[in-house]
Amino acid sequence: MIIRIFGDYETYETKYEDYGIENFGGVVPSVGDIIVSPGVTRGADRNDPDNRTLYVVKERYWLPSTGEKDPVRLGLVVATRTGMMKEVNVLGD
Repeated sequence: MIIRIFGDYETYETKYEDYGIENFGGVVPSVGDIIVSPGVTRGADRNDPDNRTLYVVKERYWLPSTGEKDPVRLGLVVATRTGMMKEVNVLGD
């Protein structure tokens, strides 16, 4: 399964990131879930919420497999935001 995150809920922008279900602990993200992007800008403090990107899942689109070489795909349309100070303990390493 390929889980594809589309990064702009307003425009359904074609910029995306692909993940496997194993990246989410074997659980498929649902509407309302908040996904913390694993990356930060080089040299940035990972524990500063302003440096973290969060994806709030707004919609899910399932694309069934059409054959052996075509995996099931799940498109997640998200709203992107930065972390907030009240989330510092959740976002820290």
